[in-house]
Amino acid sequence: MAVVVDIYKRPQEQTKLFLSRAFVRKFRASRAGDAPEASDITQEGVLFQALTRAETGEAFVDFSMSVVVRADRAEELESLLRTYEGTIGAPRFGGGFRRLKENLAHPYLNLLPFSGKRQEARFLTLSRNSALFLANAGPWNREGQKPYPMVVLSNRYLGIAPIDLFEKRARSWNTIVVGSTGSGKTFTALYLLSEAVADDPETEIIIVDKKGDYAPWVEMMGGSVVDIAPESGVTVNMFDLDTTFFRERPHLPGEEKLGFLQKMFYVLFNRPDDPNLALKEQLWLEAVRLAYEAKVETAYDEHGREVGYTVVPPTLQQVVDTIRSLDAVGRNALTDEQKMVARQLATELSSWLTGPMARFLNGQTNLKGENDRIVYFNFQGIDRLESGLYMALALALIADRIYGRLNKAPRNVKKFIIFDEAHALFKIKEAAAMVVDLYRRARSYGAAVWTLTQTIAEYRGAYVGGMIETTNLFIFVNSKGQGKDISEILSLPEAVGRSAETLQRQKGAFNELLYIMYEEGGRIEGDIFRLYPTPWDYWLFTSSHEEVARREALRKQFGGDLYKAIQHLAQPNLEEDRVVEALLRGATDAAGIEALLKGKAPTKG
Repeated sequence: MAVVVDIYKRPQEQTKLFLSRAFVRKFRASRAGDAPEASDITQEGVLFQALTRAETGEAFVDFSMSVVVRADRAEELESLLRTYEGTIGAPRFGGGFRRLKENLAHPYLNLLPFSGKRQEARFLTLSRNSALFLANAGPWNREGQKPYPMVVLSNRYLGIAPIDLFEKRARSWNTIVVGSTGSGKTFTALYLLSEAVADDPETEIIIVDKKGDYAPWVEMMGGSVVDIAPESGVTVNMFDLDTTFFRERPHLPGEEKLGFLQKMFYVLFNRPDDPNLALKEQLWLEAVRLAYEAKVETAYDEHGREVGYTVVPPTLQQVVDTIRSLDAVGRNALTDEQKMVARQLATELSSWLTGPMARFLNGQTNLKGENDRIVYFNFQGIDRLESGLYMALALALIADRIYGRLNKAPRNVKKFIIFDEAHALFKIKEAAAMVVDLYRRARSYGAAVWTLTQTIAEYRGAYVGGMIETTNLFIFVNSKGQGKDISEILSLPEAVGRSAETLQRQKGAFNELLYIMYEEGGRIEGDIFRLYPTPWDYWLFTSSHEEVARREALRKQFGGDLYKAIQHLAQPNLEEDRVVEALLRGATDAAGIEALLKGKAPTKG
């Protein structure tokens, strides 16, 4: 296969005059009568944008591209064509690709190197669009630099442009993805993440979601799915330490860990109006300190010599037992009344040791795969309990482990942290605080935090202050009715907000998104892009109930093999393939083709 590209610079003034006249005709047509043609309105906008960009120094060019496919046998040629047409036929650049079947000698001679001739099929575009379309000078080619997660997309106006998900010109890489229910938010996130990982295979991805929609993709990418659910047998010990061996006798917990456990007390206790709240917090922190101290043991080498100290993290049960037996806080002895408060606190916290979250909270951590390059924390089981408190508690514990991972990871390795259905977390004060804190600290870890929500107005909530200010990348999909809010909240022109309401989606064909990037200096860039998924992408990313059910039924049929199930769903129409093969063998009569479609062998034509 060979790709031949021609770019021919046109006479500029003559072209501008031609387009200006066309613009005037469309302008008049779009305002004629009560119901102008939609095509006139669209073409008027395209022409106006082209002429505006030409005033900034861009040149008009004739652009053409041809793909030459050669094979020794007709059967091989048809097979290659089916493969290439499925790949290059999706992005509708210009008029799309048109297959030439007859009189091929003349166009073929025009395409030969140094022929000095131009391709006959060409269209008018701007120089920047045509330059960005050339893959050999694409934005992913960063000489002397480590690869970055980069996505190259076509826009609504048939140009090609890159999205750098770790744009250096932005203050942060945090991203907000907004779209109504069923708009394709998760689909869009998976599409962009797939492209980013393909460009930089070392990219790490941590996903937190409560729907289970990411599990197939994570499985196909070789990552780990960690089900956070009472029935899954998973335990996360909030008292875990980064290291359990110390050369000197440690004073535990450290300040950062103590601060985390102090926050956990308020999640566990969840009685902000308790008159003894301050005392109970002191009792909790003292019990935590004593529980750690009781778990410090001297370590010896094989010769019986002391070499340091080891610590087995205490469990929630041990801390609660310590609270019940407390008789002092530091050097201050507890009064009888205070001891009664301590026993009361132990009883109140004991509900966590017997309820649906007991196995999850009490014991030593047994998470598997949490440090894999791609890991998905699936909160579907917690969500089924329908308790905001349970969700806040589970999220707090997982967020703490994410922080631990970020602290140990190299800063030059790019990381994505994805919170899908984040609007549900924004309603829970403690859960929202975890996400907001990650947003503020993400860049120092070389990380980008993404939140997926249904409306931009949800970032006005009481618990998510500062998230908009620490976000520089915004992605909108199918955001009807939100134009005004988008313009007001992001301080954008009204036209930008209105454009978010025009985003289109054709299921299985393309999905449009509005991309907005704020540079550190205050400059704003953006465009409307189209995602063109392959059949493989579509069946792997889909979260439609009917399509997921079909995929899972096929997976069961193939003995649990997800790859084979998606391969079957994504393959071309087998009946059409059999007809083509039959035609190549000579079965050209109607009766033979009809018999083939009924599952019978075709007759010789």
